[in-house]
Amino acid sequence: DERYMIQLNSQLRKNRRILKNLCPEGKSTVRRQILIDLGYDFNFFTNLYQSTKGATYYLCYDYGFTPIWDNGKEKVLIIQCQDYMMGKFNPWNSAKQ
Repeated sequence: DERYMIQLNSQLRKNRRILKNLCPEGKSTVRRQILIDLGYDFNFFTNLYQSTKGATYYLCYDYGFTPIWDNGKEKVLIIQCQDYMMGKFNPWNSAKQ
């Protein structure tokens, strides 16, 4: 349905805008609740990136986040994506042969 696609793209753009505004220096850490208060929807992202250290980044175009715990508080580490992070997800890497 066309309406669904419009809503989906609208939420993706909103998520990106929120991440970009909270990450002016290319990397920042904020409380999870701040994203929620601004209308961020964690169900919508464009790609995944698995770091070599095991963290999963949920990308929304050229910005992304990974959930972290800081002194028992839910936070997110927001990053501006680097070239090496884009297009690396391959679902067949984990598929059983």
